[in-house]
Amino acid sequence: MDAKPTLTLTPDREFGYCQGGSFRYLACKVSIPETLNESGEKTSEALNLGLVIDVSGSMRNGRLESAIETACDLVNQLGPEDRLSLVSFASEVEIHFSQVQMNQHGRIQSDQILRSLCTRGQTNLAAGWFEGARQVALGISPESQATNQILLLSDGMANQGMRDPKELAEHASRLRGTGISTSCIGIGDDYEITYLQALAEAGGGRLHDAQYAEDLADVVLGELLELRGTAYQDFRICPFRA
Repeated sequence: MDAKPTLTLTPDREFGYCQGGSFRYLACKVSIPETLNESGEKTSEALNLGLVIDVSGSMRNGRLESAIETACDLVNQLGPEDRLSLVSFASEVEIHFSQVQMNQHGRIQSDQILRSLCTRGQTNLAAGWFEGARQVALGISPESQATNQILLLSDGMANQGMRDPKELAEHASRLRGTGISTSCIGIGDDYEITYLQALAEAGGGRLHDAQYAEDLADVVLGELLELRGTAYQDFRICPFRA
């Protein structure tokens, strides 16, 4: 992004006590300039999205089908400027495709692969999430200006691999520091919140829950629109002493 934000600091008072010890407050205003394309239209960040789907045995009884329908709806909203990676996980992790351009061909290919997913095995949630992060990281370069995001759809019932929520949170926090955020969608009315909440909160994203397919679609599309409109993430103002 070429346009830079501007920071305006307004003190509550013009003077401070000459011998120190007094407190003053600053109102901080950050202005983000609009960026326009050659046609004069407002631009938005491209997406570098890693979609991670739980296909373990506990996703039976309509849960996987809901996740697939949600993912297909999401794919249809992506454009040629976006890149998508798809990972599914159970006992083992499978990379279905990586960094595919979401033009018409890419959307058709993604839809076909998504609808072919079937349940299998146990649930190594951490391994699936780690692989999703790796695929997103492959799309980051010094020239990249995309929003880098992992979206994990699962019932959260992990029974293999790393299962310490604090440890998962530490990894998510470190990943967030590299510019990759994590959001999660808990599938089913009795999904396990522990791991999904740890990843989303530490990963700078959100944890959504939805019991039915139509709810899931609304949640994911809302998340997508929010990401596409993001100009800056994790904006921090660091204090200093004169």
